[in-house]
Amino acid sequence: MSDEQPSDDVGVADGFYDPLDGWEPDASDFDPAGDHDPADAAEGVTSAGGAQRRMARRMLAAIGALVVLVTAVSISAAVFHRQDPGLEYRYVIPHGTAERLAAGEDVEVLPARIEMRTQDTLVIENRDHDTFAVGGLRVGPEQTMTYTFSKPGNYGGSCQLHEGGSVDIVVV
Repeated sequence: MSDEQPSDDVGVADGFYDPLDGWEPDASDFDPAGDHDPADAAEGVTSAGGAQRRMARRMLAAIGALVVLVTAVSISAAVFHRQDPGLEYRYVIPHGTAERLAAGEDVEVLPARIEMRTQDTLVIENRDHDTFAVGGLRVGPEQTMTYTFSKPGNYGGSCQLHEGGSVDIVVV
């Protein structure tokens, strides 16, 4: 061991306890009530006033965190859950379509594949005098068929309005 004494530049001044310099913490070094704030002391604020300011800052921080949380949840709900009633896909079967088909003409009133989402609505307006099958749906003469898809799936089937004779309605 050395006979050297510890220097005076170590100890209380830098906030570390050094058993060789003899400094020991006492009650004035701790803040058990949590109401000592160096910023308050610098501004000349009393302990009671400082506690109120800290409480106000904590409340503002909690309210801010709550606002951020509510905003994040709202954005997530809007992104992951469709809030709108869905899109409308409208197709019109013109007058004279049955005669054109009987004459062997290629008639395409709607695409062979229709991709939709749940809550989207398929509207087929038949302005002709014959009934037409579109997938599993039938549209009578001078009638409008409206169907809103509530579940994902493949709703395809026969279709008189295509050369291939079928339509594929895919709902995701």
